[in-house]
Amino acid sequence: MRVTVLTGGATAERVVAFAGAAQVVAALRERQHEVRVVDTVSGLLTAEDERRLLTGEVGRSLPNLEDLDERERRFLSERIATLPAVTGAEVLFLCVHGGRG
Repeated sequence: MRVTVLTGGATAERVVAFAGAAQVVAALRERQHEVRVVDTVSGLLTAEDERRLLTGEVGRSLPNLEDLDERERRFLSERIATLPAVTGAEVLFLCVHGGRG
């Protein structure tokens, strides 16, 4: 099955969303599903992006507020539905946290 996991976001809970997505993606791939991961801020993640962001770990430090402001400006909410990884999916799995996940 073609599954797209929507994760990340422009909130302080961004790393929590990525940690959850790491578990979801691993479980789906273990069951032989074709999985793509889309960050709701930056779009489709490359394999390298996945290795860097989907670590499954959540740190103790708060995110940088300037970084969050920049992510908020890049938020893809209106364009996300047109991404090929979204339109080509059979299933969308939401793995976000916070109001603007």
